[in-house]
Amino acid sequence: MTMTMAMFARSSRSSARALLRCQAPSVRRLAGNTRCLSALTSGLNSGSSSSSTTSQPWRVIDSQTRIRGALSFSSQAGTETAGDADASAEETALTSKQLEEARKRYRFTRQDFQPLQTKPLHFDMVFDMTESKVKVTLQTTIKHDGAQPLSELKLNAKELQVLSVEQLDKFTPLGGGNDFVAHVQSFGEPRALQYEVDTVDHFLVIKLDKPVQSGEEFVIRTVSVATPTENILEGLYFDYTPEGAPKTIITQCQQHGFQRIVPCIDTMDAKAYYTTTIVAGTRYTNI
Repeated sequence: MTMTMAMFARSSRSSARALLRCQAPSVRRLAGNTRCLSALTSGLNSGSSSSSTTSQPWRVIDSQTRIRGALSFSSQAGTETAGDADASAEETALTSKQLEEARKRYRFTRQDFQPLQTKPLHFDMVFDMTESKVKVTLQTTIKHDGAQPLSELKLNAKELQVLSVEQLDKFTPLGGGNDFVAHVQSFGEPRALQYEVDTVDHFLVIKLDKPVQSGEEFVIRTVSVATPTENILEGLYFDYTPEGAPKTIITQCQQHGFQRIVPCIDTMDAKAYYTTTIVAGTRYTNI
């Protein structure tokens, strides 16, 4: 049974920043020094002065430092001395650094992303499903926006078996349009490319024998095999399955799960349109 879905919609990655904020661990679940995140943010956002924050409860950062609201205090009683003031300033700097590290760990901002040098425009994907392996033939239309010619393309690829990498020389460029059916139908015969699989940093490194010039579109075809997992909730993984039914396979692409399904530019700003075809046995009845 072949089921085809033509999906001309933007990737859901645009909601990634909001999703991160909504699902970030609460202050009670954070470990160690990152407990300062909610306490500091609360005090800073409320505009509290030193007099108002002193009524707030203590929050422990480490064995030597405690904070109230947005301010840090010495745990020693008595009149504050110059040494106490220096220690307080040092503690404030420490908590600011911890706050920045915590924010960096759990949040992304626009400043975290540089303009893409190679931008995906369209994915044409064919999924050949079995209960243990999923073979994906992917044709990715990419535009090169870098200033220099492109002779090597690095795609994120994690825990994938790459079977082949090819380039299509003959095709009708999209040119900013969205006639994806005609675009895919124009694809000519592919030619093989040399490639390497980096299993340490999880990249598929493709050698382009004809450098792509700035502003040009090109099409890369990859054939790879993904293995759904039981305990990694990214990419393709098995979910609860009713008795007597084939294994239920779930997809999870955020934040970096798409590279567990196909070789791709797997960043939250790499948005593209896509067309998907799913080939599966008749035991599968739902998508």
